[in-house]
Amino acid sequence: MVLTTLAFVALWSELPAWRLGGAVSRTAVTVGLDPPGSLCPVGFDRIELRGDSLVIGARMGGKGSPYGAVLAQELGGGVEVLLRGRGGATAADGEAMWRQASTDSDIVLLAYGTNDAATRGWLTGKRPVALRQFRESLLRHIRQARASGAQVGLIAPPPVGTRAMAERLQPYRLVVARLGREEGVPVFDPAEAFAGCRKREPLLSRDALHLNAAGHACLGGWLARELCR
Repeated sequence: MVLTTLAFVALWSELPAWRLGGAVSRTAVTVGLDPPGSLCPVGFDRIELRGDSLVIGARMGGKGSPYGAVLAQELGGGVEVLLRGRGGATAADGEAMWRQASTDSDIVLLAYGTNDAATRGWLTGKRPVALRQFRESLLRHIRQARASGAQVGLIAPPPVGTRAMAERLQPYRLVVARLGREEGVPVFDPAEAFAGCRKREPLLSRDALHLNAAGHACLGGWLARELCR
């Protein structure tokens, strides 16, 4: 009986709040870090958005645009946003892809952490990346981008749709915030965007992890305002 109860509790914490069109995101303690406006692009600047499947708009069901594309549209002025994402990528995976490459982008935004946290936990059997390793990979990303002359910003992993996933993810969100503070790098937290878009829920796809079209539209518009606030 006890084992059955424990199994039920564990399973319950993994269940999303499904709605028509996807899953509702859980409220997260925000970890954003100013200064605002420090990365506002000018004229025909190029922004490079590095990350995982969230960056490329995976599992949107063919509707809407990834938040990076929304960002470019909102900024206008010929600003180009390059979507450098790969499904399943951790910070170390991204580092391996870009270690030998210099960038000619004016701004580099780093959006990792969801896969590092192995957010789905026992549902997929993946093991999380150690927090120290996650931090060190992000730090090398920052230094590599700065060495190429780019300004750098961090995007914290977005909120997810279950309590269990949120608990796995929050330590990685905090690492991003601390690193931003230590390196003087602005941290943009999608949790702040989602807080202002509650009337548009659901903002996640049915897997409670990827953003749906409404989530991407919300985040892209908010990020454009934050960059140039």
